[in-house]
Amino acid sequence: MKKDVAWTWGDSQQKAFDELRNCITSSPVLQFTDDSLQFCVEADSSDFVTDAVLSQQSPEDDKWHPISFYSKLLNDIEWNYEIHDKEMLAIMHVVEKWCHFLEGSKHKFKIWTDYKKLKYFMTTKKLNQ
Repeated sequence: MKKDVAWTWGDSQQKAFDELRNCITSSPVLQFTDDSLQFCVEADSSDFVTDAVLSQQSPEDDKWHPISFYSKLLNDIEWNYEIHDKEMLAIMHVVEKWCHFLEGSKHKFKIWTDYKKLKYFMTTKKLNQ
């Protein structure tokens, strides 16, 4: 879109719109849980929100399929947390939210996240002098 160019809606625009609409409405499709498969939690946090996906790997196609989605707006106090605390908060929220899947699982579950921000928790802190 430019200032002096007339706007048109042709076949290529309609084709792009239809393809985009199909992608938004058809995939990914949520799957039912299978207790014999391993769970994976993907969690991430930004300045204002935490998001996560619970998935399981299908034996048929070796792809991870979503089971559930989670998103939570951070409250006023959580907005002030450091980024490593927000990342850990996202993990804590979803493990609590999906504990009914994860606690009784036959396999250990994986957590995928931006690990560089969580390196903070892997270092020793001197708390007092």
